[in-house]
Amino acid sequence: MKTLLSCILLLALSRAGAAPVEMNSTLDGLGYLPDAARKAPTLPMGSTRAKVSKAGSFSQRDEKQAGFTVGMDAFAWAGTLQADGNEMRWRLFAPTVTGNVRCPLVVFLHGLGEAGADNTAQFKHDEFLVFAQPAIQRACPAYVLAPQHARGESWGGPVVEQPRFQLRMLVALIDQLRVKFPVDLSRIYIVGLSSGAGGVIDAVTLYPDVFAAGVAISNTHGSPYMIAERRRKPSPVWFFINDGESQPILDNAKTLPDAMARWGSDIRLTVADKRAGHAAWQWSFFHPDLLPWLFRQQLSVRPSYFEAADRARK
Repeated sequence: MKTLLSCILLLALSRAGAAPVEMNSTLDGLGYLPDAARKAPTLPMGSTRAKVSKAGSFSQRDEKQAGFTVGMDAFAWAGTLQADGNEMRWRLFAPTVTGNVRCPLVVFLHGLGEAGADNTAQFKHDEFLVFAQPAIQRACPAYVLAPQHARGESWGGPVVEQPRFQLRMLVALIDQLRVKFPVDLSRIYIVGLSSGAGGVIDAVTLYPDVFAAGVAISNTHGSPYMIAERRRKPSPVWFFINDGESQPILDNAKTLPDAMARWGSDIRLTVADKRAGHAAWQWSFFHPDLLPWLFRQQLSVRPSYFEAADRARK
């Protein structure tokens, strides 16, 4: 406990531009983690549809708001996770709290163009930093994790039953961090853009007992067939996309939410009217209802996944 409080105090006193505290680790494989597809229930497919809305009502807030006072430098913890010859770099923002207060964790998955090994490129599209801004932190203190996978890898993919290795590494990283930081295991959220949104789809369908909710922006991966074959109820997800997106991505984005909603989950889709291009993240993070909706989501059962990991670790 004393060490934990000292770490929190160190973060609170850290100045902008200071080098992050390094927390590197190596795992001898990921075999200790429970199988993501274990005990998958066979669920009947219902007729529920996704909740669809348009984004025109808040056009005055459809760009990144000026005045971000917290940037990458505030992510005062950083490291590299190694497993089976793979590496994942990451940075972590920790809230300024006193005592052993458990806070939500928001995980941000970058797109394909931000892959690499510099541990900075994942901040290229930095709208997700809204979660670390003082006003949001005062309302809901939360950890914000920004991992970076290597070039040639991807967060999500077409495999039906098992996640890609990078997503498994991400869950292993969360497992390590929740031992060191007081994370509220019932409120782990995952947000992603472009190919990172594909990782969100895999995360909420393959790890619904880890992630309480997801936000998928300009999703480029996933298919209704894949969701149907997994036959498990996903965590709630809110999709965002521009109506001027390329047609294949737009078509998939409009059919995938309905496929997920049929299992009874709270699935939402917001489409920006008359807005071209792929970068729906430029306005999505500032939707006035997004953060209140996200932080309301909570796992209704005990996070058995990490309990199983604890048993395997002993």
